[in-house]
Amino acid sequence: MIHDHTSTHPDVYDRGVREGWADPETDPTRIDWAGRQAAAIPSHVIDGRPVNPCEQTPVRYGHNELGHWGEQIAADAVVTVDTEDGRRWLVMVERSEGHGWAVPGGHVDPGEDPAAAAVRELEEAGLVLKGATWQALPARYVPDPRTSDENGW
Repeated sequence: MIHDHTSTHPDVYDRGVREGWADPETDPTRIDWAGRQAAAIPSHVIDGRPVNPCEQTPVRYGHNELGHWGEQIAADAVVTVDTEDGRRWLVMVERSEGHGWAVPGGHVDPGEDPAAAAVRELEEAGLVLKGATWQALPARYVPDPRTSDENGW
């Protein structure tokens, strides 16, 4: 079922564009979709508007709280720590925008390697892991409560 609800959080075109995490374009039909179709998870564009390839959200049109039309490339770091008593701990961060807890991660800058972005996101969260073992996993869809049917997958 496709929802007809339209929503873009006010921060997207104000703070988001100013800070560089949001597309300044307000109309997705004016985007060069051929240039964006090289994404890791291909999506359909219908009448110039992107459609989330994996799920439908309560918000069909607009950005909701994310500021990128179509796929947003992000990198997450799943960090576990094994203690001497055999317990394993998972490192998580509390999200600043009030959407609970998550593994550390965030936006991959243009031209940035996703693994390097994950390390950068860890460092920005205050965690530096010297001598850690890393394993990059294939791209996959990760649901985000801030997304709409048109962005953020």
